[in-house]
Amino acid sequence: MTDDPTEKPKPDTFKQHYAGTNIAKRQLQEHDSINNQGHANNPNREPTPMEVVTRWWGFIRDPLNAQGIIAAFTIVIALSGLGYGVFSVLQWVAMRDAISASRDSQRAWVGITDPMVDSVTYEGRDILVRGHHKLKNFGLSPAFKVYPMIMLAPDFVEMDAAAKDSCSSAKEWFDFKSESIKKTTQGREQGITLFPGQEIPGLPFQTQATAIRPPSGALWLVGCMYYRDQLGNTRYTQFCLVTSEQARKESGPFQRCSMYERAE
Repeated sequence: MTDDPTEKPKPDTFKQHYAGTNIAKRQLQEHDSINNQGHANNPNREPTPMEVVTRWWGFIRDPLNAQGIIAAFTIVIALSGLGYGVFSVLQWVAMRDAISASRDSQRAWVGITDPMVDSVTYEGRDILVRGHHKLKNFGLSPAFKVYPMIMLAPDFVEMDAAAKDSCSSAKEWFDFKSESIKKTTQGREQGITLFPGQEIPGLPFQTQATAIRPPSGALWLVGCMYYRDQLGNTRYTQFCLVTSEQARKESGPFQRCSMYERAE
């Protein structure tokens, strides 16, 4: 303390505050140092992102792990290629089906309508059936060179043979390669052109067969027709007819049966 009476003494509180601040900072630094050391020595602690990156980088750079890493990447690339190949195949199949469905919705569909029995003649087991029907194109594009063929099956057990014969005969006339057919038609191809929605009435037919046993009950007629669509593809329709009891004895309409009804 000086003898200058004008000098005022400094309070002790300032010195105490300043000393206390330094002590608090020193304690915080010591606490952080202890905590950091404790975290470093704790094996169960969560690694920091930087530590994770450092560990992975060290693992990748280790020559001992190079072959395993290359093998893993090779497998990933192979699986990716396989997955892409499968996806491409599935996409191609879906696109092909969509195109096929679009074509089928626009193509020609030919069938017979209103089949009628005009007469049935019996001579022992020989049976002759005469009738007529209509042809109609139910599709949205023209059908060319339509040629139907109808075969008689005097008995239910003979339907399989009649179905095969009708389709093979219709196909033979459609192809127009047989010399006997060319001679019969004098070299002129047979067949009808049907435009969308067009119907041709009054087409006559006759078919005969010999029954393997005395005929009784209904008579079965199995038919088949071939034609060409607007894209040049060969199509066919197969159908089945059965006479009613009245039509078998006199005349009248056929009835459709569910067997041998298909189209391509």
